[in-house]
Amino acid sequence: MQDMCKTYNKVTELCFSKCISNMNGFRFTPDETSCVDHCGGKFISSNKVLMATFTEIQFKKQQQMLEEARSQQQAEANKAKMNP
Repeated sequence: MQDMCKTYNKVTELCFSKCISNMNGFRFTPDETSCVDHCGGKFISSNKVLMATFTEIQFKKQQQMLEEARSQQQAEANKAKMNP
């Protein structure tokens, strides 16, 4: 959760410094609004891809660990059968 907050803050800072050029008004200009929307949208899109990739990798790792544990159990069971 803390990492997500740090990332959010970094993206907010990045988009603000990239998109907001005039601090004199109370409202964003249309160009600033468009820039912030685009910048934030890129973050959201890339975050979705990263999370999907992370989830897939974690699933594969868990499957591999499960298969290794099963293989080890089978090897131990076979060894126990040979040495009663």
